[in-house]
Amino acid sequence: TFDVSCVNGESVQLYDGATATGTPVICALGTAAVTTAALTDGSHTITAIQTDTAGNSSVASAGLTITIDSAVPGTPSAPAFAAADDTGNASNDGITSTTTNLTFTGTVEANARVDIYDGGGSLANAVADGSGNYTIDIPGPLGAGAHSITVRVQDASGNQTAASAATSITVDATAGTVTNVTSSLADGTY
Repeated sequence: TFDVSCVNGESVQLYDGATATGTPVICALGTAAVTTAALTDGSHTITAIQTDTAGNSSVASAGLTITIDSAVPGTPSAPAFAAADDTGNASNDGITSTTTNLTFTGTVEANARVDIYDGGGSLANAVADGSGNYTIDIPGPLGAGAHSITVRVQDASGNQTAASAATSITVDATAGTVTNVTSSLADGTY
C-alpha cells in the first residue's frame, strides 16, 4: 500500500513500470492509500497517475523503486566452534574450560544477520560480511554442562531461516581434585 498525494475527487491508479496494478482509489482529503496487486520478487518502479471526472489523466509521478524479496535464505550449516576455544584433549572434541567469549564461525547469505542460540535461548548476533562470512563471540558465561549451539539467519528483507543443525559443546571449567596419595611400598621409600 502506498500513500499518494492527490486532488480530492480524482481517481488514483498505481503503475508497476508501464502496467497498471491494483484497483484505482478516489482521493479524499488530499491523499489516497492505494494498494498494488501482488508483486513478484525483484525490482519494481511504482508510479501514480490521477484521472479527473472528465477523464483527463496527469503525467506519471516520479517513480519509487522498491525491491520485493520473499525468498527465505537457505538453512545455514551448523556453526563451527573455534579450535582456539576448544580446550579439551583434541582441538575438535567440543570440550572447553572457557565459559566466556566462545567463538563460532560460518558462512551464510551476504550481509545477513546471524543470531546464535543455546537450545532455544538467544545468546548473541552479528552481521555477515559481503562474502557471507560471520564470526560471533558468545559473551557468556555459559554454565557447566552440555550446550546445543545453533544459528538462524535473517536477510535484509526480514526473511528468517529455520535453525541450523546443532554444534554440541561441553563446558567443564572445574579442575579435578586429588583426594589421596598412597605408596605401594610399606615404608613409603623408593
